[in-house]
Amino acid sequence: MPTLKKVLILTLVLATILAIAIDINASEDRGIIKYEGAPKFYAKYSSAVIFRVDDFVADPSYIHNITFHLSRKNVVFQNYQMELIDHLLKNYPDMRLVFGVITGDISGSNNSDLWSLYAELVKDYGWEAASHTRYHLPPPRSQADVLGSILDIEGNITGYKVYTYIPPYGKIGKGELDNLREAGVKIVMLDKPMQFNIPNRWDNMRITIKMDRTLPWKTSLKLMHSFENMVGGVLIVYTHATSFDWKSGSQLLNAFDYAISFVNDGKTWITVPSELYKYEVERKEIIVTQLNETSFRVELKKSMDFEPIPITLSFEVNRDVKAVYYDGSPLPKLNYFGFVPTVGFQQQRNNLIVSIYPGGTLTFELSEE
Repeated sequence: MPTLKKVLILTLVLATILAIAIDINASEDRGIIKYEGAPKFYAKYSSAVIFRVDDFVADPSYIHNITFHLSRKNVVFQNYQMELIDHLLKNYPDMRLVFGVITGDISGSNNSDLWSLYAELVKDYGWEAASHTRYHLPPPRSQADVLGSILDIEGNITGYKVYTYIPPYGKIGKGELDNLREAGVKIVMLDKPMQFNIPNRWDNMRITIKMDRTLPWKTSLKLMHSFENMVGGVLIVYTHATSFDWKSGSQLLNAFDYAISFVNDGKTWITVPSELYKYEVERKEIIVTQLNETSFRVELKKSMDFEPIPITLSFEVNRDVKAVYYDGSPLPKLNYFGFVPTVGFQQQRNNLIVSIYPGGTLTFELSEE
C-alpha cells in the first residue's frame, strides 16, 4: 500500500509538471506569426557602407580648378566633381554618397545650375549634401563660415535640412559644436580613424578607409568589408574629388568602379550619414504590439525631431504571405529593397521582412495550411 501511494503521488507530480510545461508552451506560442525585432540595418542588410567625398563646390568658377591655402601658400588643385557625378549617375544610379559642399559667398542666379544639380542628387537619387563651410578655412572659424554654409545649402535646396557637417582639415574649432547643435546638425564627420560600427557619438563620426592614389586602400577595403559583413559593422570610405588625392579624373572614377563592385554584394546597405542616423534612432524607439493572430500595432515611444523614414521589421511566419496591409492599404511586394528606404514587404521562406513608416497597424493575409 505504501508503494502504491508513492506511485500515485509521483504520478500526480509528473502530471502537474507536464501541465505546467504545456501551459508555458501555450503562453509562449504567439501563433502563426512571430515578431522578431527591428534589424540593425534597413532591409536586414548584413552591414552598411558610406562613401564620403569632400570639396564639392557651389561656385562655378571652381568647377575645374580649386585653390586652397596650404602651408602658408596657395595651391591649385584640379576638380573632378562633375566627372564623378556624371559617371555615378550613368553607371550606378542606385549608388549614393555624402558630399561636402564648400558654398563660398555666392548664392542664386550665377550658380543656379549647380544648385539645381545638387537638389536633383538629393531628392531624386538619395545623396546627402553636407556642409563643408563657406571658405574651407582651418579653425578657429567664424559663425558666418560655419553656419553660413548651412544656410546656403538649405536656402538653395528647397525643403532640405542639413544634418551633417564635415569640418575642413578634419578639425573642429572651440565653440563650433555648440553652434552646430543649435542649427540642428546631428552628425560631425571627422578624418580620424577608425569607424567600425554605428557611432556611439554622432558628433564624432570617423572614417574606416582613406581612398587615394598613395595608399593601399584596395587591400584594406577587402579585409575591412569582409570583417564588417561578419560583425554587422559600418564602413566609411573617404576621399576628395580633386587632384589632392588623384592624378586624374579617370583614376578617381576607376577607384570608384573598383570600390562599388566590391561592396555592392547584395549584403551591404549603401547609405548616407543622416539616413543611418535616422534609422538607428527610430530602431531604438520602435514598439510593436501584437493585437491578434495576424495584426500588429507599430509605434514610436516618442516623437522624432526629424521626418521619420521607413523602418524594417522582421517576422517569423509558418505560411505563405498573400498580402500585407498597413492601416488598410496594401503594401507592395518587393523583389529588391534597394538602398533608399522604401515601403514594402518580402518573404524568404519563413522570414518576412516589412518596411513601413512607424505609426500604424500591420495586418497579414496568409495562405491556408
